[in-house]
Amino acid sequence: MAGLLLCIRNQGIIAKIIKMFNTNKDREVFWQKMSVGYSGKEIEEAIYILKTEAQIVLSLYYGEGKDFRSIAELMRLSVSVVRHHHNRSIYKLYLHFNPGVIENMKLLISEI
Repeated sequence: MAGLLLCIRNQGIIAKIIKMFNTNKDREVFWQKMSVGYSGKEIEEAIYILKTEAQIVLSLYYGEGKDFRSIAELMRLSVSVVRHHHNRSIYKLYLHFNPGVIENMKLLISEI
């Protein structure tokens, strides 16, 4: 039961993080801040935590300026899958560079 409760709480935390990046503009702003706030090496190391497909999507989107439709054609994926890789990558990078967020959100949820 405790494991199930922890799982439910973690889903709530993830939902709150996803709401933080609800629009493409929010995700773009985060990427720009990350690009300025961290060295290229730090970002490169963080990107290695992502799945290969997600790494490729970020590289094509931010590195080469391709849109989701072009990336989908190149990778032979649907546009929605490419968007999914992009969005999940941003969430994972945010958590990587802001490790205290999960603990803070757990405290907030436990107070509810």
